[in-house]
Amino acid sequence: MSEFDKSVSEKIDLLKRQLLKLMPEPTVLKIAACKLTMAHLQHPTSPRCSIYNPLALLILQGKKHSVLGSEEMEYGAGQYMVTNLDIPSTCHVSEASPEKPYLALYIELDSGIIADLLREIPLPKSTGGVHRAMAVAEAGTPLLDAFLRLTELAEKSEEEQKIMAPLVLREIHYRLLTGAAGDYIATLNTVGSKDHQILKAVEWIKNNFAEKINVENLAERFGMTASTFYRNFMKVTTLSPIQYQKQIRLNEAQRLMLAKSFDAQKAAYAVGYESATQFSAEYKRRFGLPPARDIKRLTA
Repeated sequence: MSEFDKSVSEKIDLLKRQLLKLMPEPTVLKIAACKLTMAHLQHPTSPRCSIYNPLALLILQGKKHSVLGSEEMEYGAGQYMVTNLDIPSTCHVSEASPEKPYLALYIELDSGIIADLLREIPLPKSTGGVHRAMAVAEAGTPLLDAFLRLTELAEKSEEEQKIMAPLVLREIHYRLLTGAAGDYIATLNTVGSKDHQILKAVEWIKNNFAEKINVENLAERFGMTASTFYRNFMKVTTLSPIQYQKQIRLNEAQRLMLAKSFDAQKAAYAVGYESATQFSAEYKRRFGLPPARDIKRLTA
């Protein structure tokens, strides 16, 4: 083992001990002032469809499996996953046990911090290509050190958390931008880049998910030909604009049924479906069960 590998291993062990100190029993713990979420799970989980917000997820022990469109990714100890826009994904913890629990932590990426850093740090010139919305990379000691400081703040006073957490979070964003997956984050937040155009299109679809989509009109709105827009959207999300909208609609319908007790028909019409039958069929394809049975399972 090289000195670099040894240092990374030692930092991961320190982080594992810190997480187990903060949550000795299996749980998911959120430290609001630090904008940090930590997980301790002792068993694999079932695949779940969700919308990933832009985030950085660091695995300390165990493994997680994510599906982005037709692409599958599995990542484990010492690796981190970043997503650079809101992206539908199916994910589950694939490796965890009482003896070696799944231990992980994540922060949501802050576009304001990223934009501020991009004005200050010289980054290698981007290739100009279009990036996937999700990437996995190996964590180095500087990033692990910063995450360790953030978890240690969880034991401090609210005053110290309020003052120090923004500084540590800024460092974490810096380490991510200058790390192996930095180009994924930087180009998305660079006005005029192809990735940024797709980000704005994704935001438009999210804010107007109940409307019918015309790909040619949408492409014109974001300064591309229809074929270029479609191709770039597929490269970033692995979904067509229509497929992306459909998954946003279905997740919103599930939220309405869970949070507001909508029945399937009311939820279908609320998110833009004209046919409750079509909604039920597409809901079952995404979540594995018809709407009523799925909600019953989730609320049992």
